[in-house]
Amino acid sequence: MAFDYVSKHPSKQADLNFYGEDYPTFISNIIKATPTFSDLLYLYDLSKMEWYLHCAYYAKNDENKLLINMDDTLNLHLKTNSALKMMDSYFPVYDIWKAHKAFENTDRINGLKQTDYLVIFRNNYKPDVIKVDVENWLLLKEIENTTGLNELADFSLKHNIKLAERLPILIKNSWVIMQ
Repeated sequence: MAFDYVSKHPSKQADLNFYGEDYPTFISNIIKATPTFSDLLYLYDLSKMEWYLHCAYYAKNDENKLLINMDDTLNLHLKTNSALKMMDSYFPVYDIWKAHKAFENTDRINGLKQTDYLVIFRNNYKPDVIKVDVENWLLLKEIENTTGLNELADFSLKHNIKLAERLPILIKNSWVIMQ
C-alpha cells in the first residue's frame, strides 16, 4: 500500500515531514475496493491516528497568553493547541496502537461496544494518545469551533458539562491555550 501511495502521490513539497496526509484516505479507498481487505476496516482509523501523531510532533509551538487582569476575562479567547488532534473511532485502534507500541500480541483485542474518543497531543515534545470521556471530547470540539468564553459557557450549560472543573485541566494539559 505504501509503495502504491508513493507511486501515485508524489510529494509536492521539499519537506518530507509533511508528506502523507492523504494516506489514510488512500488506504480507505483500497479497503473499499478490495474484498481481500474487508476484515481490515479499522486500518483507516489507525492510519489517521498515526498521521495525527506525526502532525503533533511537527506542529508549531503555541504560546499561552497569561491572564494579567481578571477583568479582562470577557476578552479571553480559547483555542485548541496546534499540536492537538481529536478523533473518535468505533474500532479499538487505541488498544491496537498501545499493544503494538509495547510489542504485545494484538490477537486478544476485542471490538468496541461504544465509541472511543481519542486525543492526540504532544507531551514534552513526544506525541501521545489517550482516551477521554465524551464530555471532554465535546468540550474540546466546541473550543475548536468557537473562540469566546461566553459561547463555551453556554455550550457547557446546554450539555451539562462542568466547565469550571474541566477547563483548568484542559489548559494544564496544554490542550487548550488562551489568546
